[in-house]
Amino acid sequence: PFTKSTLNFPVLSSTGGTDTAFSLLNTGKSDANLSLRGYDQQGNPINPVTAPIKAGQVYSGAASQILTFPGPRDPGWARGSIDTTSVLGLAFLGDSKRLEAFPSPPPAGSALILPDVELNANWSTEVHLVNLTGQSRVATLSLRSADGSDGGTYSVRLDPYATLVNPIDALFPATASPFNGYLLITADGDVSAAELLVGTQAEAGINASALTAGGAGASKLYSAQFVSGPLDYTRLNLVNPTNRSAKLVLRGFANDGTPLGAPGITLDPGKQY
Repeated sequence: PFTKSTLNFPVLSSTGGTDTAFSLLNTGKSDANLSLRGYDQQGNPINPVTAPIKAGQVYSGAASQILTFPGPRDPGWARGSIDTTSVLGLAFLGDSKRLEAFPSPPPAGSALILPDVELNANWSTEVHLVNLTGQSRVATLSLRSADGSDGGTYSVRLDPYATLVNPIDALFPATASPFNGYLLITADGDVSAAELLVGTQAEAGINASALTAGGAGASKLYSAQFVSGPLDYTRLNLVNPTNRSAKLVLRGFANDGTPLGAPGITLDPGKQY
């Protein structure tokens, strides 16, 4: 019933000890109204919850408690419809050992990229691809290894509001472990996607990025966190999906703003760093 803004959450799971929790912050000075609806993997709607979010306050709740699932709790996705433009959203996915967060809204469109696909002894990659529209969509997934070589393609027709949820080795059975690379997604309409890197003791969630035609001009990318220590670290994944070489300068900064160096690299067409 609310159409001012929409927050899409491409990962929704509430089964087998795993649950999704939503946290939505109203940054405005006026109250907001939220309608949060889930969709199962086939695109069937899950009864929505409607709730007010007072100015400056947070609405939060777990999917298992606020959404009424009419049948089996298959993985799917959720959409928040809001009557203002001042609400930001975050979805948490986790169990008793692992927790990961997906900010909303993720990019949506007909060309997306998942920049980090892994399959090895420690990690596997689960792909979530959502049809955001009320019409069937055809999507093609193209796997690339870190050196840019072709890892195969997978095409799927998604019913309205349906979700594709599969591990990477089910989509591309010929993929041998260990594998590192990325996934290109093209579709004939708006889709959204996310990936879940699944380990035995941890999870890492990444929303897809919009895939745009690279221009000849310079651009900047920012990471709000940089950690290097014995227990925690930051890993940088960069992909050049264009047909031109890209020159990059990486600049790190300490907490007090002190520069940590500026190494330069060249990333050849199709390659991952």
